[in-house]
Amino acid sequence: MRRRIAKEDEERKKEQAERDRVMERELYKIRGDGDNRWGKLIEALVEGNLLKLLRDANVEVVRVFSGVRSRIHETWREYDLVAVGDSDAVVVEVKTTLRVSDVERFSARIRDFREWRPDHARPRVWGALAYLTTKGNAAHAAEDAGFYLIEAVSGSARLVNSEGFEPRSF
Repeated sequence: MRRRIAKEDEERKKEQAERDRVMERELYKIRGDGDNRWGKLIEALVEGNLLKLLRDANVEVVRVFSGVRSRIHETWREYDLVAVGDSDAVVVEVKTTLRVSDVERFSARIRDFREWRPDHARPRVWGALAYLTTKGNAAHAAEDAGFYLIEAVSGSARLVNSEGFEPRSF
């Protein structure tokens, strides 16, 4: 009985998250897609330098995919960027302004990446959050969660994790 209730709660949360995403997309359309354009610009800045950044951090990746979408049971999920190699995959979420709530949402989504994208899953799956600016303790929360931090700067991007940072494999 408890398992059924827990499963129903989980399904409701997933459905609500999808409704929220649909609403957010509609709001972007209404507002003229301005924020989404910034997001696409930041995504392009990060994508152009992503392989080098990750290789410099000793992550073995050779190819980057953008706008990776999947559908399971009528629910869509999109990953902004996914870098893959033989042993490593890095899932990158791109934000104009990184907030603690973005870190929490991404933490929940990356846990089931292997289920949603078995074709891109590798023995080691890492997470990264790319952004233009941060708000509050978002960068600290992201590092605590084990995510690489990628700051979009001056027409490019750079890793900005603290010295001694240890990424978490998901």
